[in-house]
Order: sequence, then structure tokens, then C-alpha cells
Amino acid sequence: MKNNLIELALVFVGLFILIFIGIPVFIIYSIQYYFKGRLAAYWHQVAIAYDQAGASLFGWNNDVTVSERLGLEIMHGRANWFIKLMCKFLDLFEVNHCLLQAKKYYKELNEQESPFKTV
Repeated sequence: MKNNLIELALVFVGLFILIFIGIPVFIIYSIQYYFKGRLAAYWHQVAIAYDQAGASLFGWNNDVTVSERLGLEIMHGRANWFIKLMCKFLDLFEVNHCLLQAKKYYKELNEQESPFKTV
């Protein structure tokens, strides 16, 4: 019974994020295709901020986007049905979106300068 309540709560959180974060991000990304230059860059940053806010709502690191985190969960074999469903939805917009974002996250992580790196 407790597991069913937890899964139901996760579904409601997911729907909340889809409605209040996912749809605005989708609209913002759509708007940026109609504008070029600085305005497009601004809307892109706004979309990333919404996406990172969604990751924060799940209690994840706020430096990653929801897509990156979902991809990381899949890559490490910790994906449940809800994560797989979210990635399938995102695949409608870009094939293997979650996995591509997770790979991009690892690439950016490897490119960062480590403070413990010796010269």
C-alpha cells in the first residue's frame, strides 16, 4: 500500500512538472526558433532555467537538466517505469534525447578543470 502511494505521488509530481515546467519550456524553445540572435539566446537560457528548476523539484542537483538526469538514471540502470515514460515522451522531439543529454553532461564534466589536477 505504501509503495502504491509513493508511485501515485510521483505521478502527480510528474504531471505537475509536465504542466508547469515542461509545457513552458516547450513553448520557450518554440519561440526561440522564430527569433534570432540575442533574443533567441535569452529564451534558450530561460528554458534551461525552467528545466533546472524541474530537476530541483525532484531533489536532484540543480546544475543538471531533467533530461540529463533521466538519461543518467537510464545509463546506470536505475530507471523505473516513470523515467522511461518521460524519456519516451522526450523522444518525440529528439531521438534518444535523454541519453544524448547524459553523454553531453559527462563530456562537460570531463572538460572541466579539476582543482586537484597537478600541472
